[in-house]
Amino acid sequence: MPAPLPASLRGRFKQYIEEGLSARAVALRLRISPATGVRWAQRIRRGGEASVAVMGRPVGHGKLAPYADFFQELIAQDPDITLFELRDAFADAHGEKVHHSGIAVMLKHLGYTHKKKSLVASERNRARVKHRRQDWLKHRIPAISQKPDKVVFIDETIVRTNLTRLRG
Repeated sequence: MPAPLPASLRGRFKQYIEEGLSARAVALRLRISPATGVRWAQRIRRGGEASVAVMGRPVGHGKLAPYADFFQELIAQDPDITLFELRDAFADAHGEKVHHSGIAVMLKHLGYTHKKKSLVASERNRARVKHRRQDWLKHRIPAISQKPDKVVFIDETIVRTNLTRLRG
């Protein structure tokens, strides 16, 4: 967005208009565009000042602001909910379609931030997973170390053999 022209320039413009010069003549003298000169002259005639017009989007909260409590309640129920799931839940509950990026902007204004994934999976803290890990460490690893010739490793990553270069 461009910066507005300085107030001192606007003040000189107003003085020339009050002296009786036309908006285009003042614009040429002050080296601004004729369209800007005409706009400023109209503002001076209406309100007495060539003040800076409001720039950018209108100030407001957007169309999702009335539904902030709805989104906060969903996040309180399931902190790991995704933006796409929030979007679908909103569409089911209110019958309106919104883009997930709009939800992200609204949540950011509400103070929610996204967390980066940690190196340790959160599933590791679940009781069932802890129990299975303890079982693996107590029983299976000792059994594997006693009879390593009986261990069969199955690679399910699919080996591709056609990746070698055909020519030098």
